Amino acid sequence: MPTKPSLAILVLGATAAAANAQCTNYWVPGYASGHVGAIDALTVLSDGDLVTGWADFAFLTAHVSRWNGSTWSEMTPPLTGGTFATIVAAFALLANGDLIVGGGFTQAGSVAARGIARWDGQNWHSLGIGLGGPPPGFATTLLLLDNGDLVVGGSFARAGGLPAPNIARWDGVAWSPMGAGLSGLVSALVQMPNGDVIAGGSIYPSGAVPGGGGASWNRKGGASGTGRVHGGGGIP
Repeated sequence: MPTKPSLAILVLGATAAAANAQCTNYWVPGYASGHVGAIDALTVLSDGDLVTGWADFAFLTAHVSRWNGSTWSEMTPPLTGGTFATIVAAFALLANGDLIVGGGFTQAGSVAARGIARWDGQNWHSLGIGLGGPPPGFATTLLLLDNGDLVVGGSFARAGGLPAPNIARWDGVAWSPMGAGLSGLVSALVQMPNGDVIAGGSIYPSGAVPGGGGASWNRKGGASGTGRVHGGGGIP
């Protein structure tokens, strides 16, 4: 039988210690009951519940589970239909509490959801027609912007049926490309204080000369190469 995965919890010793006492931080193993595959994504909901994304060991189904401090529950039905592997790779929490799930899948229960889906607390929903290929789109990283829009990075050719190589934007209703997109896998996204979006990965702006590893998207809507983005998490 495969070994079920565990969680490791970092306990900060300063929580209840006296001001002058020596505090020690340490790891405590946590058992993710019911999980029978690797945990690839974590987030915390607005009520403090922990959410895990994991795939079974055969990579046939991917699951999203919730820990309320005492018991586990699953957001069912599971995700299925990944081309190479069915996994959950990233989460984003919307202002209304809905959870966006990105990864490698084409179905969320009975809902057609290519590479990305939304959980409203009870049911799965698609984001338009999702991410397309060929092969079917795969979301690896999600970024919620300060205006509420969602930026999705990964490996895909189209978003909502529109050409959008490997990066696209969802405004809650429709998809839009971000310039000419990016060549290569986008594996990390962050928004700078000035509103620019930094993308990291084995990437460079479409039409540019390879050799970067990161790119920036400025507030006026233009993509520009930035060379290596340190800590961008590029995948060779």
